[in-house]
Amino acid sequence: MNRYRTAYKRRSSGFTDDEFMKIIPDKTKLLEGMEFHKKYRDMSFLFIIGTYMLNILDANVGAHLMQFNVKDNLSVKPHFESDIYGVNSNVGLKMVVKL
Repeated sequence: MNRYRTAYKRRSSGFTDDEFMKIIPDKTKLLEGMEFHKKYRDMSFLFIIGTYMLNILDANVGAHLMQFNVKDNLSVKPHFESDIYGVNSNVGLKMVVKL
């Protein structure tokens, strides 16, 4: 973004020796390139902040669930039962509590 902006400023001042002269001869295309890179710079920043916040949330949930009682006497397992001929199939949830 900074390179596009510098090239645009130099062209506006009357210089014709910037690095984009052969690739981008039009000044307005330099502005479009600058806006393109500025938009994706901002989106990248938001993505990094969002990822960081999700990481913090995941760490807090993991720390909170560390105290949760997980034993083998309580389990929830899906149960699939299909017909031999493939006409009917049943789907259910099986919950086992062992005392």
